[in-house]
Amino acid sequence: RETMGKLGRAFGELIYLLDALEDFEKDFRNRQFNALRAAYGLTGEKLPGDHREWVRQKIGNLADAIESVTARLPIPETLAAQLAARLRTNLAVRLDGKRMPRRICGTLSQRTATFGERLRAAGTAEPARAAIVLACTSESYFGPLLRRAQAYPLLLTTSLMAPEAYTLEAALRVWFVEGQPDAVVRAAVRAYDSYQHCGREAARRLFVGRRP
Repeated sequence: RETMGKLGRAFGELIYLLDALEDFEKDFRNRQFNALRAAYGLTGEKLPGDHREWVRQKIGNLADAIESVTARLPIPETLAAQLAARLRTNLAVRLDGKRMPRRICGTLSQRTATFGERLRAAGTAEPARAAIVLACTSESYFGPLLRRAQAYPLLLTTSLMAPEAYTLEAALRVWFVEGQPDAVVRAAVRAYDSYQHCGREAARRLFVGRRP
């Protein structure tokens, strides 16, 4: 009961914030109440960038909390991983406006769980290998599993994102040519900002990687 209460509160807060974020400009035009405008005492039509960034980070933290609580439910681990992947995918669609075909979304959710299972089962006898995981907040979920499998995170993410091919292509091109982890992160930052127009600094905060 306590666990379900935590899950319900986190979901409720996430949905309330997401609704206020999405309807911010529409509520201004229709002269309707908006929780973010009331909380911050804002009067303009547009939500300032620093406020928007805080809300996105708060939504990401709530998604982390939901994933953590879901993992403690008496359900199969693979199902918990699939639910978490679906939540991340839906948030990426809602926050970044990037809609993936349903078939791909289902494949991504299933592969996320399968990949996690394989990492947990991996031994420690093989040499270290580089790994790229482009998914929302992949560093917190896959980082420990990669370390256990003696793979090093060449490119992971710290927050919500749109996991699309242009970022992977840019990262791999640089990796195969230069073989430098720092260059891979820089290439991902440039590509993501180029397509998402999120700002170079925001993209830098999104991607992380390290040397073997």
